[in-house]
Amino acid sequence: MARDYAKKTKKRNSTSRFDKKKKHNSIPVWTWIIAGLLVAVISTVLVVLNLNSSEPQTKTVEIKAAPSAKSRYQAVPADADSDESLDFHHLLENKVVEVPKQIQHKSSKQQTKKRYIMQCGSFRKVSSAESLKARIAMNGFTANITASIEKSGSKWFRVALGPYESKRMAESERHQLERNNINNCRIW
Repeated sequence: MARDYAKKTKKRNSTSRFDKKKKHNSIPVWTWIIAGLLVAVISTVLVVLNLNSSEPQTKTVEIKAAPSAKSRYQAVPADADSDESLDFHHLLENKVVEVPKQIQHKSSKQQTKKRYIMQCGSFRKVSSAESLKARIAMNGFTANITASIEKSGSKWFRVALGPYESKRMAESERHQLERNNINNCRIW
């Protein structure tokens, strides 16, 4: 037998959907208040009992004199039971190590720090380079203009800041310049 589901009406209860009260599954507020008060009372009782039961105890602290630098780094005498073949202290007393000059030269080169330069522009006209230098100076930085001549004979004027000891310092100043609309600065 066929049913007509389109014309079927739902039977509704006598109460509307607004009359129904929603059931809350959470714990009432008054139980949280009572639980908090119980925790506070128990912790207070424990603290008071702990303070009353503790007796003043005197501790004696021995202050030892600090060893001198000489005694701190001197070798410990060997025990009578130890092996005599492991007596390396006497072997190393007069030992001298010579470092080749090539290695000494390389270590002095490694100690020199790399310096960074930030170039903000390169122009054919001095006036353009001076205007960029002025914009940089308005932000509190000092820029230099250097002229260079190409093989073809044309002159270029570079606007650069630096030198910087670390790349982090150069990056910091580059970000400050970018915030003030001076872009295209590169760190070399």
